[in-house]
Amino acid sequence: MTLKQFKKANSLILSTLAAILFLMLLLMTVGCVSKKEVIYKKIRFADTNGVTTIYYTPAFEQHIVFDNGKAKPMFVEP
Repeated sequence: MTLKQFKKANSLILSTLAAILFLMLLLMTVGCVSKKEVIYKKIRFADTNGVTTIYYTPAFEQHIVFDNGKAKPMFVEP
């Protein structure tokens, strides 16, 4: 291998490595999320096993019915 061929091969290898490094850095900077906001609400209530916490989104709030906390009569249907 002559000196000219060696320089050409070396230049090709270095430019390929530089391009791969640039693409990796680009993917790492664009693909990473620096800030993520999680929005949820929570309800805690006691049951037989302790305290249960339910996390839900604000969109689910329309399906939740709050009451006064008193026991309700249970009816057995035939």
